[in-house]
Amino acid sequence: MGRGGGGWRRVVVLTDLEYIVKGATEWLPRRWRKSKVGRSGRKYANRDFWEELQHRIEELGGEGCEVSFWLVRDGELIRQTKAAARLAAWEGKKEGLPVERYTRLFGIMI
Repeated sequence: MGRGGGGWRRVVVLTDLEYIVKGATEWLPRRWRKSKVGRSGRKYANRDFWEELQHRIEELGGEGCEVSFWLVRDGELIRQTKAAARLAAWEGKKEGLPVERYTRLFGIMI
């Protein structure tokens, strides 16, 4: 696999929110965005978030970068992972990589 996505081959999103994992791995692949409402007839909640997330996943995929979503129940692991991601983003920013467009989406402010 090539080195797309700002030099990354794979981005793993760790979250303790099952909603995010299911949305990214089950709902987005079904191309839900073609409709303005879900099967239940209700509007999609946080539609702007899901549209941006889908765009970023497709953008990274087009650059040869795989995106995975892992559900993690350990709050301390989530905190440590965010700290490590923040540090990596700072390092990437120093090297001129376009990290802001991805870190903001995933809640890592640098």
